[in-house]
Amino acid sequence: MICFVMLFFATLQYSFSQERVITGVVKDQSGVELPGVTVMIKGEQKGTSTDFDGSFKVRASQGTILVFSYIGMKTKEVKVGSSTTIKVVLEDEVQAIDEVVVVAYGTAKKESLVGAQSMISSKQLETRPITNLTSALSGAASGLQVTLSGGQPGTSSEIRIRGFGSINAGSDPIYVVDGSIYNGKISDIATQDIENISVLKDAASTSLYGSSAGNGVVLITTKSGLKSKKGKPTLTYNNSIGFSRRGQEDYDKVDAMDFYPLRWQQWFNDYKYNRGMTDDQAAGAASKDVYDALIYQPYAGIKSVYAYSGGTWSLTDNPAAGAETFPAIVMPDGKLNPEITGLLWGDDLDWEKHLFRTGIRNEHNVSISQNTDKTKSYFSVGYIKEQGYRIRTDYERFSGRANLSYDVNNWLTVGTNISYSKTKDEAPRTTTTSVSNTFGFIRGIAPIYPIHAHNLDGTYVLDEEGNRVYDYAKVRPYNGNYNPIYEAQLDAKISDDDGLVTRNFAEFRFLPELKLKLNYSYDMLRYTTKQRYNKVLGAQSGNGLLEILNLKRQTTNFNQLLEYNKEFNNHSLNVLLGHESYRYYTYNSSAQKKKESFLGVDEFSNYGEVNRTSSVTDEYTKEGYFGRINYGFDRKYDASFSFRRDGSSRFHNDYRWGNFWSLGLGWHLKNEKFLHDVSWLNSLKLRASYGETGNDATTRDENPSYYPYQTTYSYVYNNDLPGLRVANYADYRLLWEKQVSYDLGLEFGFFSRLRGTVELFNKESKDLIFEFPLPTSTGVPGVDRNIGKVRNYGVEFELNYDVLKRANFRWSLTANGTILKNKVVTLPEHNREKGINHGSYFNYREGRSMYEFFIVDWIGVNPNTGLAMYRLDNETYPQYADPTNKDFKGVEKDGELASYTYDYEVAKKHFAGTSIPDLYGGFGTTIEWNNFDFGAQFTYQLGGLAYDAAYASSMGRGIGQSAGRAMHVDMLNAWKKPGDITDVPRLDVGTLSRFDASISDRFLISRTALMLKNVSLGYTLPKDVVSKYGIENLRVGISGENLFLWSKRKGFNPMSNFSGTTSNFGYDYAKVVTCNLTVSF
Repeated sequence: MICFVMLFFATLQYSFSQERVITGVVKDQSGVELPGVTVMIKGEQKGTSTDFDGSFKVRASQGTILVFSYIGMKTKEVKVGSSTTIKVVLEDEVQAIDEVVVVAYGTAKKESLVGAQSMISSKQLETRPITNLTSALSGAASGLQVTLSGGQPGTSSEIRIRGFGSINAGSDPIYVVDGSIYNGKISDIATQDIENISVLKDAASTSLYGSSAGNGVVLITTKSGLKSKKGKPTLTYNNSIGFSRRGQEDYDKVDAMDFYPLRWQQWFNDYKYNRGMTDDQAAGAASKDVYDALIYQPYAGIKSVYAYSGGTWSLTDNPAAGAETFPAIVMPDGKLNPEITGLLWGDDLDWEKHLFRTGIRNEHNVSISQNTDKTKSYFSVGYIKEQGYRIRTDYERFSGRANLSYDVNNWLTVGTNISYSKTKDEAPRTTTTSVSNTFGFIRGIAPIYPIHAHNLDGTYVLDEEGNRVYDYAKVRPYNGNYNPIYEAQLDAKISDDDGLVTRNFAEFRFLPELKLKLNYSYDMLRYTTKQRYNKVLGAQSGNGLLEILNLKRQTTNFNQLLEYNKEFNNHSLNVLLGHESYRYYTYNSSAQKKKESFLGVDEFSNYGEVNRTSSVTDEYTKEGYFGRINYGFDRKYDASFSFRRDGSSRFHNDYRWGNFWSLGLGWHLKNEKFLHDVSWLNSLKLRASYGETGNDATTRDENPSYYPYQTTYSYVYNNDLPGLRVANYADYRLLWEKQVSYDLGLEFGFFSRLRGTVELFNKESKDLIFEFPLPTSTGVPGVDRNIGKVRNYGVEFELNYDVLKRANFRWSLTANGTILKNKVVTLPEHNREKGINHGSYFNYREGRSMYEFFIVDWIGVNPNTGLAMYRLDNETYPQYADPTNKDFKGVEKDGELASYTYDYEVAKKHFAGTSIPDLYGGFGTTIEWNNFDFGAQFTYQLGGLAYDAAYASSMGRGIGQSAGRAMHVDMLNAWKKPGDITDVPRLDVGTLSRFDASISDRFLISRTALMLKNVSLGYTLPKDVVSKYGIENLRVGISGENLFLWSKRKGFNPMSNFSGTTSNFGYDYAKVVTCNLTVSF
């Protein structure tokens, strides 16, 4: 009997242990077969993967556990039974449901959010060669507009969130770093230290920041060690090295061979059409004038001359003895002399080649992170050195960070985040005149003027030491006495700054549901800028000048947060109560001395005479009391209410305090019974919010006013006697500007592949600050008052689509877009009829956009005369439109008022369209295949108009100091004879020609553009290879930033600002390519 029992169990064990072929199919919740699912036998290294139709085949014994894993899905274990066929359904990961995100003054589950918020993770930043993280936000989230400008290393891009919240006050969002408002330089934050960035866009997200949050909030969270593996510290080293170049080619300009003939044409036309000369007479006179005007003669091989005889200039090879002559550069037919064999000065005419370079960029970062039972820590040091593509523009930064939290016991946690940065940068002068601005000079100088001085035979003029002498002759008809390449060697603008940022906290847990957190932050920025103007040439030639600016800025913030969090039955409740006090202090002083003694000694002792001194101290404080209640029921319904009462020192005691609040609601439709079993629908959520925020930045960002409610005074002197005069009259009732906004959003997920949001938003900014005019007897033009109102509204979307999801291959696409409309609703009463002119391009008018162009109406070119025609303003100037009036200035009409005119000064202005694009955003793709990763990010904008002022400046006449100005190649299409059909007026030096490049809708152009913002390609070495050397992870890659911009015109950058106007004076963006290494131990 015993033998029989043993035999039975042995047979049973054999039957269970015998391997069989198990087949099956794996699908997702919507019934779609999943290829590439990994199927492993638990506890063994054996396994397989599903094929294209989700099928698999594996050898396993009964009782064996099969583990099914797939990217983006929950891992599932299935025990093999008696059947040899298995059907498996994998569920989506619920990571998004349980994911915790950073919100105002804390964190929250992403599922429970009822506000509009976009997140950017560290993974999206780590491989990008960026010195300033604002550049990385471009195209990364809906609702964001980010400028593409600032090629100078270390400079920041400007950001607008859901439009333009103010007309005269600030429109920048606030930055909050690790829980406290940050007023330092964004470029001081090392990109490698960032864990994530959250962009808060509506009142439900931002209202807890009260009177600072009207323009949106950017939350930056640095790394903490929380995501490190338990126990063992992780050491990571990052290095990137590469180069930078000017991001885009410049406008197409007329070359040296066409320049002289084009300038000749303008004088020829003047003599022929304005003075009545014959063609021969006009040709000779034009040849003389163009030679005298341009002065420099850059051509080799000319033998023939023009000689003066009989009152005219004539072309000859044999001039009479004693006759006045000059080289025959341009022939009587307007073409260049065929005797010319080339250019005397060759490469020395290429200013861009000598002023711009390939800049080298090198960055190193080392970090150590650790997560133990009691301690979470992150330490890092970083160093970056970046050369700008313009010579003598360099940037160097050292940064260090220590983030540490420690659980003292089960009811107390303390911690600190400390960062320090030291930067040094050298930048060019970028004033708004082409004389002293490198980029304006380069774009404007004609291609016939050399960098260095030359002898008559074309050889270089050398100094006593054999060095080439730079050309800065005052007789040059374009910015004589200036040479930006020589000035770059003699001048300097060097800034040194130190930044310290601290965040300190103590968290007390009285109950599992109740905690108190105390946060204290201190930020300090201190910098010195020395700017030297040489005494050899340029603006301070003969004297030299040194300016030294010192600035110290300190901010402190102390808040106390009491939070109660409870989940019971189907309810969840979170209550936050807080108090916050904030202080901002800044002191800056500047001084100038002139009459330099020795070149390059940048100390005041080297200068003999004081030119100017000044100093300013400003202080600003704010206090707030706030609270928030979040409630959720049954994972179906969410509600959030927040309130803040703020007091700001910028306002009078009687009007200092204001109330801000928001209400948000969320409804998870997918969790309702009527949708719960819809397999293809993964998520569906409807949310809405309404609330009020504020803006206490009472004047423009670049010139903040800290005492607007007080009457302020300026020092004046009369015969050396000191006195005071009123600089600004007070309005004691002045308040912050308020933003009332509502948002309606829909979040969805379909087929386990497509996820997205669509939102409608409306933001009305009221109580806008405008200047109310005062009588001239007051001595002050006006006083600030809360009068206006502007509205921003539109639609935005974000989409994510997983094209393929396999174990070793994943391909996803992302896209976002924003349709923004902007409208001025209310202006001061005295401005309502004619609006308010803003600069040369815009007029604020009720019912129209802030950025709608209000400029002269260009009609075209009269084919008979070649003159530019404009629409005549016959309402304002009826006398000039009447053909019977002696002052008639119209194009001739019979028996009616003229509609057109050649005279720009009586032309009609009209609203020509807005600069705001019809649609803007970004799209991209990521691919992960085995150990390779690839990513590309694009930004785009469709529609909208820009005024291309840089182009316009190269489309005008050239006489006097403008004769040596470069011309765009489109000038080759200028009108030449009656009957020519063209949009470029005739070149002329007559009176009417001065209007050819004046501001009109002739120079409006579409802002449609596409930028390849970033491309990265990387390879991560297999773990079984690197682990042999004690390495946990090793990735190598290549990355490029700002690689290509397509726009409607070569050289035209429609993304450089928000207003849609270009200029000659900015440091164009840089194209950067780097090789990257990341290794972790």
